[in-house]
Amino acid sequence: MVYILLYYSKHNIIMSSDISYGQLVVISGVNVNNDIVSASQKAIAFATSNGMLAEEPITGLSAETFNFNKDVNIGDDLVVGGKITANSDILLNNAENTDKVLVINSAKSLSLSSVTTEELENLLNSSSNIQSQIDTKAPIDGPNFTGDSYFSTSTFEGTATFLRPVNVNNTFYVTDDTRIAANLVLDDNFTINTDKFFVKSETGEVGILTADPSCTLDISASDALRIPVGTTDQRPSVFKTGQIRFNTTTSQFEGYNNNSSWQGLGGVVDIDQDTKILAETNPLDDNDEIQMYTDGVERLRIDACGNVQLKESNPSFVALDISATSGIKLPKGGINQRPVGGSGTISSDISGAIRFNTDTNLCEMYTASEIWSALPVYKTEQPPRLLDISQTQLSENVIVHWNKFQEIYKDADDGKSYPVYFQTFVDISFTNINNKSNQDSNGWRTILIGNGNYDINDIETTPLTSINFDSVVQTIYSNTTGYNLNFQGKPSTINLPIFTQDDTFDLRVYGVNNSGTLPNYIYINTVQLKQTGAPGPVEILNTTDIDKSSLIMDLSFNLDSNDTTITSGISITHYDISFSLSDTQSLNTRTHSGNYYIHWNQPNDLGKDNILLPNLIPGAKYNIQIRAKNALKFNANGATDGPSPTNLYKYGEYGAVFKSTGFTNTNVYTDGLNTTRYLGTSDLNSVNPTLMGFSLNGKSVINCHINGTNYREDKTILSKLNNSSSIGITGESRFFVNYGQQGTNKNITTDTLIKAYFRIKNSANTNTFIMNFNKDEGLRTITLGNGYKFDSSNTYTDESKSALTDALGFVYSVGIQNAQGNNSNTIFYNTFDASTNSYYISYLVSSQGYNNNERLQISNISNTGTTSTGNFYVDDYNSTPIVTFVNNPVISITSSKHLFGIPSVLAVQATTIFKISNFANHIIPYLNGRHSHVKSIVKNSYTLNNLDQISIYQNDEYQVTYDKTTTLISGRYDERTDSNYEIEIYYLDNSVTPEIAIYNNNVKNLNNLGKIFKDVEHNYTDFNLHFFNASNSTINTTAIVVDDTNFVTSYSSEIASVLLRFNNKFVGGGFIASYSSTSINAFSDWTNETGNYAIAGANYQNYNNTGVGGYKWIAINVTSKKVGNRINLSNFKINGSYPNLEKFNNSGDNNGYRAYISFNNKFGSLERVSNSGETSWFNNSNNININNADSINGALQNNGIDAFIDSTTSSAFTVKLPLLISKSLFILTVLSKTAAPLTSNLSLM
Repeated sequence: MVYILLYYSKHNIIMSSDISYGQLVVISGVNVNNDIVSASQKAIAFATSNGMLAEEPITGLSAETFNFNKDVNIGDDLVVGGKITANSDILLNNAENTDKVLVINSAKSLSLSSVTTEELENLLNSSSNIQSQIDTKAPIDGPNFTGDSYFSTSTFEGTATFLRPVNVNNTFYVTDDTRIAANLVLDDNFTINTDKFFVKSETGEVGILTADPSCTLDISASDALRIPVGTTDQRPSVFKTGQIRFNTTTSQFEGYNNNSSWQGLGGVVDIDQDTKILAETNPLDDNDEIQMYTDGVERLRIDACGNVQLKESNPSFVALDISATSGIKLPKGGINQRPVGGSGTISSDISGAIRFNTDTNLCEMYTASEIWSALPVYKTEQPPRLLDISQTQLSENVIVHWNKFQEIYKDADDGKSYPVYFQTFVDISFTNINNKSNQDSNGWRTILIGNGNYDINDIETTPLTSINFDSVVQTIYSNTTGYNLNFQGKPSTINLPIFTQDDTFDLRVYGVNNSGTLPNYIYINTVQLKQTGAPGPVEILNTTDIDKSSLIMDLSFNLDSNDTTITSGISITHYDISFSLSDTQSLNTRTHSGNYYIHWNQPNDLGKDNILLPNLIPGAKYNIQIRAKNALKFNANGATDGPSPTNLYKYGEYGAVFKSTGFTNTNVYTDGLNTTRYLGTSDLNSVNPTLMGFSLNGKSVINCHINGTNYREDKTILSKLNNSSSIGITGESRFFVNYGQQGTNKNITTDTLIKAYFRIKNSANTNTFIMNFNKDEGLRTITLGNGYKFDSSNTYTDESKSALTDALGFVYSVGIQNAQGNNSNTIFYNTFDASTNSYYISYLVSSQGYNNNERLQISNISNTGTTSTGNFYVDDYNSTPIVTFVNNPVISITSSKHLFGIPSVLAVQATTIFKISNFANHIIPYLNGRHSHVKSIVKNSYTLNNLDQISIYQNDEYQVTYDKTTTLISGRYDERTDSNYEIEIYYLDNSVTPEIAIYNNNVKNLNNLGKIFKDVEHNYTDFNLHFFNASNSTINTTAIVVDDTNFVTSYSSEIASVLLRFNNKFVGGGFIASYSSTSINAFSDWTNETGNYAIAGANYQNYNNTGVGGYKWIAINVTSKKVGNRINLSNFKINGSYPNLEKFNNSGDNNGYRAYISFNNKFGSLERVSNSGETSWFNNSNNININNADSINGALQNNGIDAFIDSTTSSAFTVKLPLLISKSLFILTVLSKTAAPLTSNLSLM
């Protein structure tokens, strides 16, 4: 059978007008009823045999069977109430509806499929393609069942195979046996016969006889659970913690524990079975005994009669250890009832027996001496009870008393009284103190430890016999003995909180000693205070110390309204002060009332005097009433009245109304009378009476003289010649009008409270204008000069802080500000002329006598002092200075010196005269402390310092005489002396903001004298110098005149071979020194004519390479350097270093040299060290010239520096005057091979 499955379509079949049915052969089996025509009564139109065309929708058509032999094309919905049988395909041409109908034709061999009608209907709601499902159903693969499905044997014959998951959404019934050859995996609960066996899918919990298991395995049955049974040998081979079984070997249930062992589950027995308790020796013995074993040994047996037998024991321990805190009741009886021991009695040895003797009231023991001995409990036990405990109740405290017990006996030896106790303990017990559940002692706790009758050093003491509890302070635990004792039942300590009349507590008192045993207590219960009433009505006696917001009162009333005789001993804990404003000094309407509460600072009594009422408003009087609470009377049943923390206490009655004597104030008038101030600065906004400020636009600060004034300083200058000059006036100055007459006091009279003074100086005189401020508001105006206008604010402003509404109506302020003239260039020009006068605008605010000269602002200032522009000047100079020379500048040499014919200029002088005019009108400016300035002339060798004019204070023409002499710097050189002569003059440029301008005159020059040179040394006096003739080894006996101005002429015959003194050294032709970056040779042309030097000297150009034997020589008298046999030559250096002996007489070296020491016409060579084994140079008879000296013993000391000399001739060198040449000591030096480069030099200090 073929089905057409419709996803939807609940409408009638509607055929469009162009639907064709192909070749119409026959339509048979059609029952045409009256409803063949639609409700619109439209007839069906039949076309030719090629087809049928319905022009209108066909509705209501009824027939048994429609047979279509050709394709049927339906363009719209087709609604069929019964089955449709097709011998060919049924196609739906409307592509939009292809997902609505599944077409299955007969060619699909559906007959081979096991799909039934019921199964196909179940496929209707599948989301996958139905056709593809049916095509693959052989065998059935994972059908989806949405309801109950019954598979009978007619449906599944043999074995049904499911190759895909089977989804069962509801009950799955199996009417025959079911076998599952693989794992059965359930995603939901598994149930057998509803509740016989149930597995919960979420937790895995298993229920037997229950479908709601409460644990992993829940067996809801009443019969039994049988577990594995077997011998010890049959225990499982794999052990797991938690295994249980019944062991037939031990007849016990047993389990495997987490200590890797099997353990019995019944009775008291350990794992290895050697420690246990048996109720019968063997099962079924029924011997009615309890046997206790430890370590396999029976230790204790209780027989059927109740007898307790202790068996074997370890002698290291006591046989019976009773760790209890109560006691063991011993046998008791009189003396005649003592047990008897010995032969023929129950026990032959009763030593150790103990009993209580009712005749002696002592414990006694039978000793080995066969006597009864009483135990001395007065030494081994705590003392007996204390006696006669009682209490004395007072209003605020309670005292508990007791007495010491009677003495039992006094020791005959030491006189000590027994019983002895070292401390007296007072323990307390209380609950719900002050109705607070957390104030509970939780039993007995110690609150005081005092003395006993002896201390621990056996010194007799006075025992504690009373304790005082003050209700208004906490009773703190204390121990007055200084030591601690331990005893049985010793409690911990506690403090007693503050308590009331309604609180009670219990005490126990006892003595203790070192016995450590339980004490003997004496008790007193319901310890409490005397009952007291609330305070009486409170009378206010006076009000004092009145300030801005508070006052102080003295009071009178009864502390206890029930007992007027009590005047002390009861603390006042609280005051309720009711107040209301009765009068005010504020200009605003005021009301103020309320209650102020004062609580005690427990336990300090509030007292009756100096009671403070704060938080009052200023400038007010008050009506006041007061009531009080004391520390003893509480409200009934824990009721509260008034604020915390004293709300549990009971109020007394209010007293009579009292009116305060004066107003709250800040005058420090404690009676509040005659006051004028009610607010302080903390109540007021900040004001600034000097905020209006002046600024000078276009100003400059110029260091200057005012024309005609011989005093120079920085002055503020403004110009009359530009548009930037003006005065800026900004801000409002605001000040208190009536700080000294506040509130209603301000309006008593029209007297002036504040004055504002305005002043202007715009000529030689000053004008003053005043604004007066009194109680009346209103605009006030003044004008200064030609248009500077100032106004006051039209109204007064209340200056109380916005948050302090109670401060309104007392202190007011007013402001002043500029109304015209700010930054006005026109008003400035019209008001201030250019002159030598100083100008200013200023103001000052001052509090007056009627205002009590009180402050103008928060800080205590009654006079602001002057706020001003400051003094300024106006200038109109509009020109440049003029310089006129009387004499032209000239330079000349004033001092010079020659050394070895080389000229050094020592000093020069420059002179000129000029005049300065037309440099200022009213202001004479200075720059760097001078009005005019001749600049310094700086050369390499000298500086002609500047010339400053520092005292010009009139604008008249003045003359300057320039005359500068300066000393040249040593070691310097100048090629020329001509220089530019520059003059600077400072004047005021008023074309913009006034500034100092510089007029620079540089039209004149100094003349040129030629080259200027000054050697580093221009005079030599260290040693006498002599010429040396190397040809015959003779020294000229006459000392060289080193400063001879005609040196070349005077020494023409010696000049060719002498070393020159130059650059602080003796130099040859090869030495060149740098002077002011110029290289200069001593052997130069130093003349004026050809050398162009300003001072004429020698011309050494022809002597540069001259000498004797290729060397230049000099002889130096060094007699003064001799000490003993040594001539100190430590400063004898060549080119700055000690002589290099290898270059001695080395004519091939450019720096070769020769040096000798000479005495008494003998010569010692300074080439080598003197050899002590040879004849000394000064004793060698063959030593007559320098050539001989080169071949004999040397003249150097061992240090290779100093010269060796005959010490015996020392006396000859002590004379400071020159000796004959034969007695003088010389060092002969020669430098520079004549043809060598100019490099060598020699120095000797």
